[in-house]
Amino acid sequence: MPLNMPAIKIRQKDIDIYVTTMRAEDLLNNYSIDWWKRDDPTGYQRPLKDSRIREIKHYLLKEIGTFPTSVLANVRGELQVRTMKGLGENSELCEISIPEKSLWVIDGQHRVEGLRAATDEEKKFRDYPLIVSLFTLPDIYDEMQQFHIVNSRAKSVPTDLAQQHLFQMLSKIGLPEVMVREGERDAYGAYVIPVVNKLLKENSSPWKGKIQLADEPRKKPQHVIKQRPLADSIHFIIKERPALMKDLDKLTKLLKDYWNALADIFPTAFADPKNYTIQATTGTYSLHMVFPEIYAECEKTGDISKEGMKKVLERMFDKTSERLNTEINDAFWSKEIGVGNFLAQATSMKMIKALAQYFREALWEK
Repeated sequence: MPLNMPAIKIRQKDIDIYVTTMRAEDLLNNYSIDWWKRDDPTGYQRPLKDSRIREIKHYLLKEIGTFPTSVLANVRGELQVRTMKGLGENSELCEISIPEKSLWVIDGQHRVEGLRAATDEEKKFRDYPLIVSLFTLPDIYDEMQQFHIVNSRAKSVPTDLAQQHLFQMLSKIGLPEVMVREGERDAYGAYVIPVVNKLLKENSSPWKGKIQLADEPRKKPQHVIKQRPLADSIHFIIKERPALMKDLDKLTKLLKDYWNALADIFPTAFADPKNYTIQATTGTYSLHMVFPEIYAECEKTGDISKEGMKKVLERMFDKTSERLNTEINDAFWSKEIGVGNFLAQATSMKMIKALAQYFREALWEK
């Protein structure tokens, strides 16, 4: 039985697009997906991800649950159109009749399947009004071309800006709910944005002016790291030391003392951070990963000051030098090939964690 509904017909260049709303159940009962398969390379859709479907189901059932952007689909069959009213030079109000089982989703398959999962749990979602933009493209190739344009050329939200979005969400819905929605690392990274801002601005911070924020589209000469990786690296600290989350001013002071102690130990690297990795992702992540152990050692001596941290760090680097058979000095962090140690030049998280583990084991050695 065909689906009949009002729509707005919009003509863009030589292509007609019909924008309408469909009941979720009507779409779910009448659509297909043309997946790419080894034995059928004419398809173009990527495989569905169960994790993405679960996220969308949760979003519909527990969160805002709106889809303001339309699902794109093609009508493979004859679309019947009856014009009702002209709306302008390239648009008109009309009534369309879609043949049964003729819809092929070009973009929005996870939204549709997430909606199916929500409908299975709560029947009211059968009537969920979904915005749909319909094409009447003549060939599968044309569908593939539309899919490619939408998915390969669209710009995603920059990660630093997305982190700022999460920071705003924290004030509205709280850390536990953001953790449920976005995961531990992303939630903690957003939580410490105030710490990153202070490290960037305060005169006593060795990070002053060196952090690229979300509203700076291009790196300035003084920037050595973006907001997102620095904030994300701090999550390793609060994950192990959750009590520090209660006092972000204290955490900021600890990190300033920590990095000022490191600046005393590696003055050349801090004076020319562009050519060394200690304030880049490699150094930042590895040294924040080991911070909880440094802090614990300082607690044992009762000296959690810059000088107290410096003593522990110097001992750790001396022991690591022995274990790696290479001196942990400024040159260790150099980006110049053949000068710096390969561990300090690595960018993969596996190698960064390996470097942190070397530091950690050196602390354990008595």
